[in-house]
Amino acid sequence: MKNDFSKNVLIVSSGPIIASLFSFLSEPFLARLWDPLLFGQVSFFNSLILIISPTVFLRYNFPVVQSKDDEEASNLLGLSFIIQFLIMAVIFFCYPFFDALFANRFNFVKFKFLFMSALLFNSLNVFFRQWAAYNKRFAQIPVSTIILQVSFTVLLLIFGIMGASNEVNIIRIRTISYVLCPLLMVISFFRNDFRKTLSLLNFRKILFVSEKYKKFPLIEFWGFLASLCTVNVVILLIANFWGIEINGQFSKAFYIIYVVVLLLGDSLNRVLHKEAADQARMNKPINNLLEKIVLNIHYLIFLPFVFLGVAGKEIFILLLGERWSIAGVFSQLISIWLYNMLIALAFLPVFSVLNKQKAYSGFKFLLLFSQIAILGLMYFFKQNIYISIFIFSAVSSLILILQTNYILFKADVRMTEIYKKIGITVLQTVPFLFFIIFIKVFFNLRPVAFVCIAFTALLPNIYLLYIRNKDFTNFVKLFINSRRR
Repeated sequence: MKNDFSKNVLIVSSGPIIASLFSFLSEPFLARLWDPLLFGQVSFFNSLILIISPTVFLRYNFPVVQSKDDEEASNLLGLSFIIQFLIMAVIFFCYPFFDALFANRFNFVKFKFLFMSALLFNSLNVFFRQWAAYNKRFAQIPVSTIILQVSFTVLLLIFGIMGASNEVNIIRIRTISYVLCPLLMVISFFRNDFRKTLSLLNFRKILFVSEKYKKFPLIEFWGFLASLCTVNVVILLIANFWGIEINGQFSKAFYIIYVVVLLLGDSLNRVLHKEAADQARMNKPINNLLEKIVLNIHYLIFLPFVFLGVAGKEIFILLLGERWSIAGVFSQLISIWLYNMLIALAFLPVFSVLNKQKAYSGFKFLLLFSQIAILGLMYFFKQNIYISIFIFSAVSSLILILQTNYILFKADVRMTEIYKKIGITVLQTVPFLFFIIFIKVFFNLRPVAFVCIAFTALLPNIYLLYIRNKDFTNFVKLFINSRRR
């Protein structure tokens, strides 16, 4: 049973890993074929789809996995599709509202058919992922994820090489990828489940499951919505306040780093969840485990983010080309935010282990409202985008630090010694930072020369943190052993 569970987790998690790596490795080519304005258009379009499509079921799709039998699952399907139809109808008739809200940023009238198609098919993908999990067809989930991302990337490469890089094609390509994504799961449903599901549908049962699982739309939906909006609303606001091209630069910087954050954060998340849950089941305190992990996660990611913070612009110019230099500056400004996001993501399972899900939702809402308020105020006071993103990143980091410290405090983790050791690693980078400032002020180096010099200057810190540090080497061994089990 335990081996089956581990196998299923590996299968489900493989899709995002493969798709993300493929997209990540394709970025140097895509960035030279599609300019920031076009990328800003598709990221704006994509963010709206990602906010709306998972919400059209009001979270009634989520309990499908925990249904007690096929009848309950079938009636949850019926309820979910009724709600989806009603919400999609409202969106269709209120569609001009989008054009009025985001005037001069995106041509909603021109792309109405593509927008509604992408919304419909991505919502089907959201639902049938739960249906596939309920029926233990776990292989369909990573395949759908791979189809979504790989089809988008491959079509971008093909159209770009053909010289067909324009606004219509990039939105069309994104829509095609959304249409292709759920097809395998939909075909499987009609081949294996449709007749049986239809025979089990009953209006009274639909009302019964709507009452039984009402906590999902009434309580869990709002925390889920806040999680969706935390990233995607930021992209919409930047596009609306500072323009689509600036949004393209910001989105490129964010998504390239976010891929790494998700991959590493998800791996750390799974290891920590397993270790913490095992100790909780044995009634052992988890504070010692968390003390070791929080310190070693810092060791693992601190220097890469320091390097990104000082050389992000030059790295982006080298990898993506000169026209993405602004994205490189954004990568420097948001590095501290994404550093704290990765740590917060790694410790997310502790909220479940300690039954603090409501507190987690509270932090999500605080983060969302703070981000909206900051960007709104920066625009109102006509601040430039760099100052705005710096303040946005700093405040977001502060809230994520509070979130992480809250859950570690609830787990009785002694933070004094941890802060002391973290402080030592920060102080060790001070000579490196002064050297970088000196180089920036007195020399005008080409990107490749600056990156090489900066990396060479960082080597003593790499040696101290990753080779001489016994705490870190022991953590790596723990991580590898946990992944093998």
